[in-house]
Amino acid sequence: MWQAEFANANQDLYVTFIDWGDVIEAVNPKIGRPFRLEVTLYYDISDAPMTGFLMALLANTSSKNEIQGTNATTYEGNWATIVSNSPKLIVQPLAADAIPVWDDDAGMWIGEGVSAPLTGFGFAPELNVGGKYIYGASQGGWKPTALGLYRLTFYMSGNGNASFIHLEDAVIGNYTGNTAGQWGSPETTASQPVVDTLNNLSYVDVTVVTSGGGGSGGH
Repeated sequence: MWQAEFANANQDLYVTFIDWGDVIEAVNPKIGRPFRLEVTLYYDISDAPMTGFLMALLANTSSKNEIQGTNATTYEGNWATIVSNSPKLIVQPLAADAIPVWDDDAGMWIGEGVSAPLTGFGFAPELNVGGKYIYGASQGGWKPTALGLYRLTFYMSGNGNASFIHLEDAVIGNYTGNTAGQWGSPETTASQPVVDTLNNLSYVDVTVVTSGGGGSGGH
């Protein structure tokens, strides 16, 4: 067994950068096809790096029987991922002329042209093939059933450590291409995530298209 170095946070954490999944940034979702919902929070630890293990996918890619492993080679990481049960992600249809207003008590956008959040999938921490904890949609993820504009919103909810994980000073970045103290550039060829400093959240507006159109790229 192996485990990367970790620390239990008991103080305010100001997220350095938010890494929305490359697919979200680079590809328009398509009707009837699963669209991967994934977000990772990174905290700068370049002044005091933590030890991690190099990970690799061994077998059964993207299945419930996926096997991951390590050759026991370690590295000193500049970025820590933040693991919590507080983050939530919702998907809401928006009219073209919608005027969304964030309702913190309800945990969703309200206002003219804004529909209620979609259901049918969960969102929780998970361990990816690189050995990092990310937040991803479960139950098959989001499979759009109608064309149009949708807002994906990532925010903190509930008690626990929601009150001291701060997104308001974060930027949108990419773990790929990072260096000590500097994040990589996101691939925003389809959609551009933003940070809402006032409401301590991040969102991205995406456009669902037919199976023959929209966007390319991603990893």
